[in-house]
Amino acid sequence: MNTTRITALNYTTREYFKQIYKHRHIIRSLVRRDLKIKYSQSVLGWTWAFIQPLTALIIYSIFFRYVFDFQFDKYPYALYVLSGILPWHMFSQNLHQSSGVLLSEQELIRKIAFPKFILLLAKSFVSLIELGFGLVLLLTYLAIQSGITWNILLLPCIVLINLLISMIIPIWISQLSVKKRDLLHLVPYLVNFGIWLTPIFYTIENTPKLLSTIIYANPMTGITMTYRWVLFGDPFPLEALISPTLCIGVLLLPGIVLFKNFDKKIVDHI
Repeated sequence: MNTTRITALNYTTREYFKQIYKHRHIIRSLVRRDLKIKYSQSVLGWTWAFIQPLTALIIYSIFFRYVFDFQFDKYPYALYVLSGILPWHMFSQNLHQSSGVLLSEQELIRKIAFPKFILLLAKSFVSLIELGFGLVLLLTYLAIQSGITWNILLLPCIVLINLLISMIIPIWISQLSVKKRDLLHLVPYLVNFGIWLTPIFYTIENTPKLLSTIIYANPMTGITMTYRWVLFGDPFPLEALISPTLCIGVLLLPGIVLFKNFDKKIVDHI
């Protein structure tokens, strides 16, 4: 197959985002492709988007509620778990799919000149759509169990922050793994350990002080607790939001700028 020569993309950051918007049709095409590959060829199709969080909910609820006899009286424990599983699932899915996207899409990168950040955005939007299906399940359950409060109007804001946090590690690993591909082996470990450092199945109040300090440093802790503030009226997690705020300012924004600068060199390394 003939390939066209790639012209180096050398834009300012502002122009770079203009180019991303100009090539937004590529994002739509990649999102449709990924969703079709994932769901269209399966027997249950889009039902899997509901089955995955529901299965995790059932397994972990039984495990913690009945095996460890974890006591939780604020509201149904299943709602507590589901409100943690959904943002974590978005984070972990994006981490898995986006971290190696520059390598998995190298054929497309060699053929077409476009801002490569589009590839990360497409993967992020796929995980965002899947989160939407899970939130429909959660909100339906919440409406049946205890009703929905006005805090729910802030849900889009926390979903956006969840999306931004889920992009931080992939932005850095996707760039570095082009030269150091061993970094991709780090991703499963981040997911396996990270889930236990996030108060998904337990409450942070019941953890030892040293461990709770580590848990608060995890940006997904603030995200998870804010979901529960929005959904259930839990106390506003001001302390827990320090970590995600710092991560967005210190890691996400510089990561995007470095990605933009690295964009024109990607073809030379894949």
